[in-house]
Parts: sequence; structure tokens; C-alpha cells
Amino acid sequence: MAVRLAGAVLVTWIGLTVLLLAPAPLPEQWRYYIYSPASVGLWMLSMFLAPIVVCAVRWRWIKSGSRSAPSRTAPAPWPQHAHRDRPTWTGRPDQG
Repeated sequence: MAVRLAGAVLVTWIGLTVLLLAPAPLPEQWRYYIYSPASVGLWMLSMFLAPIVVCAVRWRWIKSGSRSAPSRTAPAPWPQHAHRDRPTWTGRPDQG
């Protein structure tokens, strides 16, 4: 569980760092607006808050020991083979 928690936090931080560095190739005149004190402050705040949100959303996956993320869909109310046991209706009363 600790490894998955650390992995989720690290992946979140890497993603936020990539987003911070993504506008670097833009012209020099734009950098003041992109890297303004307000945007850098919001980025720093997101470095603290985003991992909490990610861990809250993915908590079932972090807590479980399975390799894949748990499905959010409910299981079907009938077995998958149940459609083979029912007769097929073609839409015409004489064919059943």
C-alpha cells in the first residue's frame, strides 16, 4: 500500500512539473505572464493539494493489492451466458 501511495504522489508531482515546464519553449515576452508569481503560487499549492485529491480518488486501487485498477461499474445482474438460454424473438409472431 505504501508503494502505491508513494507512486501516486510521485506521478502527480511529475505531471505537475511537466505542466510547469511545458511553456518554456514559448517566446521570452510571454514568460512573465505564464510564470507570474500568482501562477507559480498556484502551482506550488497544487503540488500539495493534487496528491491528496489523487489519493482520495484512487484510494480503492491504492488499498487493494491487485495489479489493475478496480472497476467502477457494477457487475451484470445475470450471468454472461444467460442470453444463450433464452429463445430469440425475431419480431414476427409466427416465427417465435
